[in-house]
Amino acid sequence: MAAGDYTVFAWNGTDAPRKRLDLPGYPDRQKPEALLPLDETADGQRVLVFFDGPKEGAPRPVVLPR
Repeated sequence: MAAGDYTVFAWNGTDAPRKRLDLPGYPDRQKPEALLPLDETADGQRVLVFFDGPKEGAPRPVVLPR
């Protein structure tokens, strides 16, 4: 996988994983590492993306489309 190219998938434990969102490229030392679900909106599921590298994970909100 090239640096900065990341995708979020959903998996229900049975069916094939389903692509939810391609994340934008991030600087070299910032690699998405964890998601924290926040809530559901009309647009989709709002999550915080935490990164490996930046201080305290530098969380950023992202909406995963339905």
